[in-house]
Amino acid sequence: MTSQQSAAPATTAPATPASAGQAARPGPQPIISDQRGVAPHIAVYAFSAVPLLAVALAIPFAWGWGLGWTDVMIATAFYVVSGLGITVGFHRYFTHGSFNANRPLKIPLAAAGQMAVQGPVIIWVAHGWRSSGQDWSGSRSCTTSPGRSTRSAT
Repeated sequence: MTSQQSAAPATTAPATPASAGQAARPGPQPIISDQRGVAPHIAVYAFSAVPLLAVALAIPFAWGWGLGWTDVMIATAFYVVSGLGITVGFHRYFTHGSFNANRPLKIPLAAAGQMAVQGPVIIWVAHGWRSSGQDWSGSRSCTTSPGRSTRSAT
């Protein structure tokens, strides 16, 4: 017995095609690796911070000349409505079917989600239908109870 054989674990796995003498093929490589360089990080921060900074710097110049508290309140209201529409409406309801909604609630959820400009509701529903074959019970993004259908378009 060689030293390599004695270092092997006592329990062995059943023979698979790769261990039975066939050469194992390398699996698919990920398109995006977990490692990012400095340039992508700087680009993300720049594309996030520069527009926000530009808006913050433009407010004092525009205040009183077409920008007032009414505009700020309208922008805030639309931000909240579209944010809830995309998260609660499109993602939680139309994609995962996380709760039951009647028609008078479905219509405002679809309209509010559409205001976020993240694609049509049919694409979000199609994603839920494609994914419904998976076991959603272990998913952190879905709160449906076991045995309940995840398809909300029915």
